[in-house]
Amino acid sequence: MLKLNVLNKFYLQHFCTIILMFCSPIILFGQGLDIEKEAVEAFKNKNYISSTQLWKKANDIHIKNDDKVAQINALRHIFKGLMHQFKLDSAEIYIREAITLAKRNNMEVQYGEAMNSLLSVYEFKDQEDSILYAAREILNTENLSHDYYSDSYSAISLVYENKGDLVNQEAYLQKAIDIDMMHKDSSSLPFNLTNLARIKSNKGNYEESISILFEAVAYLRPVIDKFKYASIYTEISAVFLNMNNLQKSEEYAKLSLEYCEKLGLKTSKLRPYNALGKIYKRRENYQQALSYYEISDSIITASKGRKSLKARINLGMASCKMKLNDFSKVDLLLKEVKELLNNLDDGRLLLNYKSTQAFYKYHSDFRNSLPFILDAQSTAVEMSNLHLQTSMSNLLSEYYYKIGNYKGALDQLKEYNTLKDSLYQIEQSYFVHDLEAQYQKNQQDNQISLLAYENNLKSVQLKQQRFIIYGSLFAVIIFGILLSFIARLLGKVKSQKLVVEKSLSEKDVLLKEIHHRVKNNLQVISSLLALQSKYISDDTALNALKQGQDRVHSMALIHQDLYEGKNLVGVSTSSYFEHLIDNLFYSYNINEEDVKLKMEVEDITLDVDTMIPLGLVLNELVSNAFKHAFKANQTEGEIYIKLTEVKDQLILVVKDNGNSIKSTDEIDGKSFGFELIKAFSQKLKAQLQMHVDNGLSIQLNIKNYNKAA
Repeated sequence: MLKLNVLNKFYLQHFCTIILMFCSPIILFGQGLDIEKEAVEAFKNKNYISSTQLWKKANDIHIKNDDKVAQINALRHIFKGLMHQFKLDSAEIYIREAITLAKRNNMEVQYGEAMNSLLSVYEFKDQEDSILYAAREILNTENLSHDYYSDSYSAISLVYENKGDLVNQEAYLQKAIDIDMMHKDSSSLPFNLTNLARIKSNKGNYEESISILFEAVAYLRPVIDKFKYASIYTEISAVFLNMNNLQKSEEYAKLSLEYCEKLGLKTSKLRPYNALGKIYKRRENYQQALSYYEISDSIITASKGRKSLKARINLGMASCKMKLNDFSKVDLLLKEVKELLNNLDDGRLLLNYKSTQAFYKYHSDFRNSLPFILDAQSTAVEMSNLHLQTSMSNLLSEYYYKIGNYKGALDQLKEYNTLKDSLYQIEQSYFVHDLEAQYQKNQQDNQISLLAYENNLKSVQLKQQRFIIYGSLFAVIIFGILLSFIARLLGKVKSQKLVVEKSLSEKDVLLKEIHHRVKNNLQVISSLLALQSKYISDDTALNALKQGQDRVHSMALIHQDLYEGKNLVGVSTSSYFEHLIDNLFYSYNINEEDVKLKMEVEDITLDVDTMIPLGLVLNELVSNAFKHAFKANQTEGEIYIKLTEVKDQLILVVKDNGNSIKSTDEIDGKSFGFELIKAFSQKLKAQLQMHVDNGLSIQLNIKNYNKAA
């Protein structure tokens, strides 16, 4: 029964191979999955262009298969690749296609996930109304991962930050933090805590802001969240700058830059460089500040970053240039800021613009500068910005002095000194070093706890070692007892080994018999085809039968090598190629003096599943050369066959020096034989290359092959 089942299995396998060989077109499965694996690998290696192209190919396959889920997944990956190339408009087109597809097919989860991707585009473009729309669509979608809801609340919060609505900003951000806390999600919690700290800083609660930022750092996972350290350190730098602690502000800005350098985060360098520009501007080192601002400007221009940050960088450059008595481009910088402000609702940014414009008017159009100075001063008072109130009082004092209004100048000078004293007192009230020391103490406490844990672990390990020693002694005693028992078993094992060897020998004989029968059956099919050809007069039909006979014979040779050789599961390429080519010379009645054969075949033992398609491909290539390569009047024909293994690939080359074929277009897709070559090439995952140069040359780089054990 076992023998019969094995025979049936082999008959069925080779019958299916024959049917597959004569069916066109051949259906190949799994292409999409293979392409996706390549695309993921390319993305990991930061080859975003290649990854995007591969995902597009995968998407085309999914469209043909009508696999909606796979289509949406591919479209989202195309979106990711384009976003990493800063092609925001193209990325938006693809993610909108995913959203439409999900909505049309009532795929709620996929719709929410794709909408979350679209939300990130709107955030990059500072499109506040669109951000609110996308975020609320996500919040109205059920069964999404909790982090999508957290991200949406966070995005809404940032919109209200730009509008200067601190109440709604904090309310929505707190919802995001509550979700993170509920799910113990340390991935987005540090980011949301950082935004909360920024709110506290904007309200003037700098100590609370610093405390929250250090809490955010504590939530970071050292290995996974390395890039987030850079972002939070930039925020800490900004708060220290608000406290006028320039030394600590610079320290954390440079720490942020170090992380960006280590991790290759080019775009993330923008904010620490901008922070350094502010620090050196505050120190009145305007040349150094300007250089940092210019670096920031080059980064934000290349990455097409947030408009509000671009406006702030422009104001920083304009301010430094004026301090350096360089007014050449200040007007252009301020005009660009004014245009950006038309699409923004940011009160603090507007105040900075007004104060910078007041300085510019004072130096470039002194007589008409008073309204600008008063407007900036009034706005600074409304927004309780002591720094700019101080600057405007000083500027107004200088203005009144120049026009001879000495009383007004004196009043503004007194106001300037009062505000300056107030700033100094506020700055002195911050226990910055205490806050940082507290954070460092927490870090030390964590290290102490870790050391205590390690000591306890060592104590446990010591006890375990003692137990192992005593256990080993006991094991030696038991081993002596078992040794005698094992000796008795050895005799039984030897007898069983003989039985197994005998069984294996019988199976080898059976397997040879199977290969012999398969070869005979294939030979019968070949003979039937030959017999049938005697009763057919049509040349096309005769040619087709002859080709079929050659193909069947190419498989029969494989099974002949298997039952005649010592290796029952593998076939030698050198021996098989020689037999196959000899048979084709005989079949096509080719004289070796007319067509010379040159073979360079590396002797590799391949399994049957590899050798059958490889043999069929070689059969087609050589048959095509005999049929089409050489004209009747051509002499000294030559066929060159080469097979080598190079870097986990089999390289098969078949070349002739015939002059009948002038272009690869003459054969591509125009014969069943060539379709077979392409089909089996795909099965072997082979790259097919063709070119015509003093004859036709075809090369296959085969990736999917297995050697016999």
